[in-house]
Amino acid sequence: MTDDEFDKRRKKAVEKDGYKVKIPDLEDIIHLPAEEPMTSDEMAQWKKPGHGNIPADREEELQRMKKKRKDKYDDMLRNPTPDIVRSKASIMCALDDAQDALSTLGVLGRLLLPLLPRAAAGMLSGPVGWALTAAMLLNLMYQMSRMGIPTRTAKRHKNKLSEHNPFTKKGKAGIAKELARKGLHAGNLIEAAQVTDNIWGVGICLGPLMGIPWSVGSGLVRQAMGQKVEWELPHTDWKHWQKAAGRALHSLPALWGDTPFLTDHEIVGVVFTGHFAQQAFPVTDEPCEGLKNIKVVKTLEMCAPTPTNILTREVMQEAGDDPDEFVEWPSTGEKWSNINDLTDTVYPRAQNHIHALYERHQQDLLGYYTGCYAGEAGLYAMENCGGLNSVKTSYTRPSRAVTGLMDMNYKFPDDITEEQINCLAERLENEEKWDPEGIQAGLTQRALDYAREHCGFSFIQAT
Repeated sequence: MTDDEFDKRRKKAVEKDGYKVKIPDLEDIIHLPAEEPMTSDEMAQWKKPGHGNIPADREEELQRMKKKRKDKYDDMLRNPTPDIVRSKASIMCALDDAQDALSTLGVLGRLLLPLLPRAAAGMLSGPVGWALTAAMLLNLMYQMSRMGIPTRTAKRHKNKLSEHNPFTKKGKAGIAKELARKGLHAGNLIEAAQVTDNIWGVGICLGPLMGIPWSVGSGLVRQAMGQKVEWELPHTDWKHWQKAAGRALHSLPALWGDTPFLTDHEIVGVVFTGHFAQQAFPVTDEPCEGLKNIKVVKTLEMCAPTPTNILTREVMQEAGDDPDEFVEWPSTGEKWSNINDLTDTVYPRAQNHIHALYERHQQDLLGYYTGCYAGEAGLYAMENCGGLNSVKTSYTRPSRAVTGLMDMNYKFPDDITEEQINCLAERLENEEKWDPEGIQAGLTQRALDYAREHCGFSFIQAT
């Protein structure tokens, strides 16, 4: 329309309803590369001939969403793994729930975890990656000493690097032992839990914020002049967010169970989904009510996800499949599974799956941020279960040993070999297994003694 036509329509609207100043919601500011879910009205229109009165551009977007599901379904059907084909309806539902959670819950997530400090980031090459196992921590210490970085300065770089690293940071929830006493294997799982736009396609859009001063100022002036002005403050439908989070957390075991057809970027989306979903629930002072009320674990079962998304169901029906028929957990092969059986079968597969991704992306930010978010999600889950301030976090024994060595100005001799570094790394990792509570003292001295007596080298103490 022309400017004159626009002015006439705006004048008519203002005369009827007055001016309106809308303060942007979080959803207007924080963006994620996720689908815009179908509304209930769109679902009703989609069922009509010609898809009713859905606008052409939205129709095109929905068709793209449907094609994406069709392609993923085809990937699954062609996969040689039989349990995936048998569980295809549940897996498709899980993908839908993850996508819905990403689009709905993304504004809850900490989108900007601290970036790597520049000095440490420059060392993410050669033998040192972001996945800081004991051997990599020792290699990092060695490389920093060769670069001439003073040991205590190197310690600060190392601590920054390992702040959110799932291989160097661990948590302990007080409720874990209580759950184990009740016979819930998830208690053991809890005990063991360990950015920009151009990196992720996610980010913060400041446009809506930039217009607030002008809108508010103009609204106040017009209101002072006696004109009608409506003020709309941000509002958040928490129940909707929690419902999306609940569906996602229920569905994630279907994806972690066995997902060889997912790409690395899709796995990252699943990790983000779990991270966001854990933040959707208010943390109370008491342990999670559902866990406190568990009486007989052997009778506690969960039903596999069943597709509800109209596009997914349509894709399956067009392929000649009944969406309600292929509903089962991929890891157990059953529609209803005992919670312990599900935990026992999913956890090792999930651990192997995500560690394999870490291995493929040791040197890049995709792997680094996936590791950060996976580690943080574990800590959030532990606090959701145990209650506010119930989680104690600390660093692993290898990480603390390296920090102690650098804090006391120790460095490696120039002629150290990779075998000697790995010898000490293996010892430190074993100490983590032998003494996970960190009861034994003198970790730094034991590392010095073991290196000299068993690994064939002595640390040098800088003056």
